Amino acid sequence: MNTHRHDKQFSQATRWIWAPDETAAGDTWWMFRRSLTLPTDCREAQLRITAAFHYLLYVNGTLVTRGPARSYDFRKAYDTVNVQPYLRPGAENVIAILAPAHKTPSRHGVLAELRWHSAAGEEGCVATDRQWRVRRHPAFPSGVAGRGLGVELLLGLEERFDARVEPLGWTAPGFDDRDWAAAI
Repeated sequence: MNTHRHDKQFSQATRWIWAPDETAAGDTWWMFRRSLTLPTDCREAQLRITAAFHYLLYVNGTLVTRGPARSYDFRKAYDTVNVQPYLRPGAENVIAILAPAHKTPSRHGVLAELRWHSAAGEEGCVATDRQWRVRRHPAFPSGVAGRGLGVELLLGLEERFDARVEPLGWTAPGFDDRDWAAAI
């Protein structure tokens, strides 16, 4: 994985996406996912990704990386990840992102772009847009993050995770996300 500066390196089709529920508490976490089928002769696949605050990236159920490096909004850091080893050419694939609702003064959401090349030299791209599905993660209860004497500004908010309500398989192919909202 390589970390770069400046989110202007993404294609024009790539959009910052977020959940339609803008009123959610700042300590909520959101699940984003997109299914796609790659050509059977897909030979190379790179994913560029960043977030307003933090993200965890999954490909076909495997946690691949987390990031981005800390950066300012005017020169946002993004990561470039070789995801080819995690993909299944010719079959259903899922790119999944988990991100907290924390936002910066001018950014909210996630930005990602998967680019691939086939053996025949064809190129393809799947970018964050309204085709991505999103849902609040139920295992991270909202409104329970610890509040202290301002220390959370330095250390971040406390996270609580209730594994009993984790939507099993949400990061993998075959999961039913039909009742999830479209990302905005």
